[in-house]
Amino acid sequence: MDHPTPPVVQTVHTPSHNQFSLEDRMLLTQDIAKSPETNPLSLGPLYSFRAQDLPIVDALALFARSHRLNIVAGPDITGTITIDFHDLPLDRAMTALLEAHGYYWERRDDLIQVRRFKTTTLNVDYIRLVRGGTGQNRAQMSSGSSGTSGGSGSQDTGQITVNQQDEIKFWEELEKQIRTLMSTDGRLVVNRLSGTIQVTDWYHRVNEIDHFIHTVHKALYRQVEIEARIYEVNLNDDFSLGIDWSKINFYGTSGNIALSNIITAPFGGFIAKAATTTISFADGSFDGVLKALREQGDLRVVSQPRVVTLNNQPALIKVATDDAFFTQTILQGTSGTGNIVTEQARSVTVGLVLSVTPQISDDGWIMLDVTPIISRLRDIRTSPQGTATAPVLDVKQSSGLVRLKDGEMVIIGGLIQEEVSHSERKVPLLGDLPWLGRLFKGTYDVKTKSELVIFLSPRMVHAS
Repeated sequence: MDHPTPPVVQTVHTPSHNQFSLEDRMLLTQDIAKSPETNPLSLGPLYSFRAQDLPIVDALALFARSHRLNIVAGPDITGTITIDFHDLPLDRAMTALLEAHGYYWERRDDLIQVRRFKTTTLNVDYIRLVRGGTGQNRAQMSSGSSGTSGGSGSQDTGQITVNQQDEIKFWEELEKQIRTLMSTDGRLVVNRLSGTIQVTDWYHRVNEIDHFIHTVHKALYRQVEIEARIYEVNLNDDFSLGIDWSKINFYGTSGNIALSNIITAPFGGFIAKAATTTISFADGSFDGVLKALREQGDLRVVSQPRVVTLNNQPALIKVATDDAFFTQTILQGTSGTGNIVTEQARSVTVGLVLSVTPQISDDGWIMLDVTPIISRLRDIRTSPQGTATAPVLDVKQSSGLVRLKDGEMVIIGGLIQEEVSHSERKVPLLGDLPWLGRLFKGTYDVKTKSELVIFLSPRMVHAS
């Protein structure tokens, strides 16, 4: 019985780089490097190629001649390749030839250029500055004297500072992160003035950086509008320990209405009642909350600002007064000349400074970093020399992170202030009599407590 003759499969095998000339290797691969066939799906011609232990430069030349392509390889393209593919479009065929060595190719008209590195230019639209927000309550006093021509001098300085700072060095951080993604052979050029970044590196590294910048763009340009409603409640005697949020009916609301403390010690170490909640109001229900607050004290609107900020960028709201205090410096003159006295005005913020930094996630959740600082002027002290004044501040500060959905509202309370006012009471006419009038009048101290309530509602701003 005759057995069928097995088919003969020809391959390209080059045990030595100089064993065959380029023409010889073309003859050996005529049966496997076929002319491109027409793609039935109308995606362009399809290509097939096979080589074993062939220098990649020679493989590219064979592939080009067999398929009538124009391929130019750079002088730094080295290495060998073993490959076998059938019926691939040109982009996948070139990727199969070059991917193992990390080389890059691009097509310009009818010419295919193979390079070791890929260069790309990216644009980042961002302001060229260090973005930051600072809320500060500060007062400084100093007094002293100095002498010339062998005289002596002394200086006394005191300072009170409450500082909240949020600084973002965007370009420094971005450049550092890009260099982390680059290889040691890569090159980076950053022009902050035009917002242009040029990267030269292995093509897969450049693609990773391109994807990273695209992700940064997507997150960076998200915007949120923050509506703040700030109220002050002068507490009744029954609620002198603070607003009782459990007595407020959050009807028509949804979401998380569990109360939690954001203030650790509002005053004198006293732990206030739960003062923070995240809720979503239905139509008309917010007015019901304000009505409930009026039942616990006199309600006063402090401010109702709206701010729009980018993702992870701080927004500052300041409702305060800058009071001036003067410091005096005495320069002792020489004999025959008088002292030189100079005065300098310094300001201290009295009121509310609110810092809000939003972080917007892909799924629509918004995280807020909220830091309110409220300060009241208690007293004004004078230095022992009587040449300078400094304020005595009552400062309340809190900081917290909350997570809520678009359109929900967070309530921050527990910022309790106590004020002492002096009032005079007298009997009409009799209290105005000389000498005897003191028997018919008196001075009384009236203590009042108030709590600051902040409502924050973030809403995402969608691009048109």
